[in-house]
Amino acid sequence: GGQTHLLSAGGDRTLRRSSIWSAQQDCELSQGRETKRRSMHETSVRERRLPPVLALASSQRRERDWANVVTCHAGSPVAYSWDTTTKALAPHTLAARPAAPITAVAISACGNFAFLGSAIGAIDKYNLQSGKPRAAAAAEERHEGAVRGLAAAADGRTLFSCGGDGTL
Repeated sequence: GGQTHLLSAGGDRTLRRSSIWSAQQDCELSQGRETKRRSMHETSVRERRLPPVLALASSQRRERDWANVVTCHAGSPVAYSWDTTTKALAPHTLAARPAAPITAVAISACGNFAFLGSAIGAIDKYNLQSGKPRAAAAAEERHEGAVRGLAAAADGRTLFSCGGDGTL
């Protein structure tokens, strides 16, 4: 809790929470649900993990209530929600609409919503508690290329996006 932890992801396909005060509190967030779904023909644990993380977003606002971290993964059309309280994947996956690899994520300042940007320029809004879609950018508001970054303003009314098309 508080501002005592850092979240990081690496080429080893893990999401880690590290304490800035005590290494004994460091942990890897569990992907157990997803690794069990993967084929047992993939022999190594690394091969059964989620693809490498491209981007992550977190919020402490609703940390004890529901998922408070969202990640997008290389080539994946779904974003994963995580719960730092249970140190594991949360129940909901959030899918890009229309289906396309997700390239950017953000969480609202209130901690209630996740935003997903996709490789085709689409932006979707999801409720983190229920995992249900709440809104999507109109076709004419989409970027011409992939969404490269998302940032939710503190006022809860504005979402900034930047795209491969060079627009903000």
